[in-house]
Amino acid sequence: MRQLRELPGRIRFLEAEEEEKLRAAAGEPLHTMILVGIYTGIRLLSEALTLRWADVDLKRNLLTVQAAYAKSGKTRTVPLNRILRAALQTLRQWAPESAEHVFEHRDGSPYRSIRTTFQTACRTAGLKDVSPHVLRHTFASRLAMAGVDPRTIQELGGWASLEMVKRYNAPFADAQGRGRRADCPEFPNGIHNSGEGA
Repeated sequence: MRQLRELPGRIRFLEAEEEEKLRAAAGEPLHTMILVGIYTGIRLLSEALTLRWADVDLKRNLLTVQAAYAKSGKTRTVPLNRILRAALQTLRQWAPESAEHVFEHRDGSPYRSIRTTFQTACRTAGLKDVSPHVLRHTFASRLAMAGVDPRTIQELGGWASLEMVKRYNAPFADAQGRGRRADCPEFPNGIHNSGEGA
């Protein structure tokens, strides 16, 4: 799926009300895919669509991106918040016991693309300039707004360099260079470990 080009210095992310509209316009499994993108920051096309149930630990509230599908080539684990955990638990209950992938068609084949359904949901929600990658921007931007340090955001999102992550923190930092807290949808308590930076 071709991603929208972003203007230099401009990061498109979803406001809380935009998230609500998009979620309301999305049926399953797109709704849960959107939650995965917003609340774990994993790349929707290359990492989320390749997720297997073996990578989802609902008891310990963890999601693992395997190295084979990670852009960084490294395995990483991301915590699940209660919203995403509940959605994944429901999806697991609906899925056949034999289901291997988290997101499968009725015939058991994994999703390869969500271009049409995602664009349709965006149109229904009245959202412009929103691609699946915007969900990843939303994850990082909200963590930055919550005061999470760049290094932690980098590790959770699997970004190659710290410089790529600091662009999310920059708009929300005050004159002292410390993260400005802001109201944003909940993330797991374990990642609200704001520090002085990397």
